[in-house]
Amino acid sequence: MEMFSTLEVEFSYFDILSDSDVREGLKKFGEWPTYPQVWMDGELLGGLDILKEMHENGELVTTLPVKQSLNTRLKNIINSHKIMLFMKGNPSEPKCGFSKTTVGILAEYNLDYKTFDILTDDEVRQGLKTYSEWPTYPQLYVDGELIGGLDIIREMHESGDSVTLLSEIVWCYVETYLLLYPFFVPRHLHATGLVISWNLQCLMSYHENAIVIESAAQSLKDFPEIGL
Repeated sequence: MEMFSTLEVEFSYFDILSDSDVREGLKKFGEWPTYPQVWMDGELLGGLDILKEMHENGELVTTLPVKQSLNTRLKNIINSHKIMLFMKGNPSEPKCGFSKTTVGILAEYNLDYKTFDILTDDEVRQGLKTYSEWPTYPQLYVDGELIGGLDIIREMHESGDSVTLLSEIVWCYVETYLLLYPFFVPRHLHATGLVISWNLQCLMSYHENAIVIESAAQSLKDFPEIGL
């Protein structure tokens, strides 16, 4: 146990003193007469002597699964979807007024997004506050970047500044679309950083700030190749 803790190995255990049938049966099953026994993926690695030898030659740390750092885990969750909302509850059953309001605002844009219920994992709930330097929930991320909490989202929404809000939210969709349909972009913009902003500006103007995600791709198709 001490060795595993030092190496930050991810593991579970079974107390053989709690079940004599398992205690005696595993000796025959694994053809190993002593304890502890370490198994991985259904295969016996061995007992303490073998583990010590593997540890001393550096083989153990590369063989056993190591725990992810909290920051690595948070980053993986944040990037598990283009649009990620950390909230209390889920969209169908928000567990606080702030989360309910945020879900309502996002629903107006008919977004495809994923949520994480922070009430189910206190490590994520506390750790994300430090990771993002944002002390409250909900928290909205787009393409791995923090947009903000309810106050920012609501302010952008209620002020009519939907271009600013949607430029953050739709950006990843437009960027992905342009990779598939680059021929809708003026040729002289292909090699510049203006390509995304140009299409986004046209998209916003065309719908007069009343955009829904389903129409975004089709709207880009409607723009002929023009010069600026």
